Amino acid sequence: MLQEEARTILAEINVEGMHIDPESFRQGLEVELEHGTRYQSANVTNNHPILTGKIVLAHLKERNPGLIRPAGSGQTRKRSLESRISWKCRQTAQIVQEASAGQICLGHSGIEAG
Repeated sequence: MLQEEARTILAEINVEGMHIDPESFRQGLEVELEHGTRYQSANVTNNHPILTGKIVLAHLKERNPGLIRPAGSGQTRKRSLESRISWKCRQTAQIVQEASAGQICLGHSGIEAG
């Protein structure tokens, strides 16, 4: 298993944004994928990369609770939320400005060109 393949799988399944050591994840993938090739009766995922990655993620969570922790500090998450709120406010202000200028019409079914 190449490191880049492991990173791609990890990016797909790490929906919680946890800090996971990519090399530990890659090694876990190799072990889990070996089950399907060495022990046909233990082939749970048929070597599907996402399913296998989720099994590795579960093992990492069980065995290394200190290894996996939510990404970013509280300040980082707060700044990210503030940034999304600020963007939404700017977007709303733009819509209101365009509606006031008669450029768009706010109808029941959404925004329509004016």
